[in-house]
Amino acid sequence: MKIVIVGPAQSGKTTLIYQIIRSNTNITFPLILDGYEDLALPNMQHPPAHVNYIITTTNINNVPATLRNNALILDVARIRGLPGAG
Repeated sequence: MKIVIVGPAQSGKTTLIYQIIRSNTNITFPLILDGYEDLALPNMQHPPAHVNYIITTTNINNVPATLRNNALILDVARIRGLPGAG
């Protein structure tokens, strides 16, 4: 499972990560990046296809297409009905 959580600062991205983990105790994520812009590693452009991950970002365009492909993308602003959401 690959999950990308998108939203502005202080919108609840980290809270959503914790909720996903608590709600799915049988799922493991070997890679969790909270704040893609700050924590991205050079080799993240092409992670192994079998790696499950959750990453957060303030802008989906900051995440390379190779990471977005076949990922569940959760827009926190849209989910929470924040002003200016999609």
